Amino acid sequence: MADVYQPSVAPTWTPSLPCYGGVNHRQMRVEQLPPRKVTLVQWHHPSPGFLKLNTDGSAFGQPGPASYGGLIRGEKGEWICGYAGNIGIRTSLTAEICGIYKGLCLIREKNLCRVMIETDCMAAISLISSREEVDDKHPMKRIIDECREIMASCGCFMVHTVREGNFCADMLAKLGHWLQSDYIELRDPPLEVTPYLSRDAVGFKYKRPLRHCAPKYVVDMCRRLAK
Repeated sequence: MADVYQPSVAPTWTPSLPCYGGVNHRQMRVEQLPPRKVTLVQWHHPSPGFLKLNTDGSAFGQPGPASYGGLIRGEKGEWICGYAGNIGIRTSLTAEICGIYKGLCLIREKNLCRVMIETDCMAAISLISSREEVDDKHPMKRIIDECREIMASCGCFMVHTVREGNFCADMLAKLGHWLQSDYIELRDPPLEVTPYLSRDAVGFKYKRPLRHCAPKYVVDMCRRLAK
């Protein structure tokens, strides 16, 4: 499954662009665009005295078949426990919040404390970390409120990461699609995840493409012409 996590490759197609803005761009081709810049991303060990929970959600559609997964690691990046689940037809945000919630429930069940929670979903962080009351009509109100309670009682806090720094949780979330249960605890890491655990533990860095250097309207037009 390693190929799922390789950074996206720039397209090789070369459509000509039309004339716009008074400038003739018909001869401009994709390979003439400035190369993408990249940054290096790695998973960071938790601070001394802390554990780290990485979580992720996965949904094929909005809504669509959805699942989640996560894992708790120690100061040296060692596996403590993990979990995953299949939650049927849901949105990606619901899957993300369920992943965080199930991880927090596992923290409470094992009487853990001082846990840094890392996810690549900024929307979930904003909802759970906000000091504002959740609207009574929000479908995830009960779960969000319980997440806040567990975080306060167990000394947890949330931080944002990017996908390349969250590969292990990402793999567990995708494995969740194959489960028949809405929750299982994983005492040992699945074989597919083991290589990424080792990479994270030694500080392996992944390339993350940044936004294209070319003007956005040029990139957008290239993508439209590629379809």
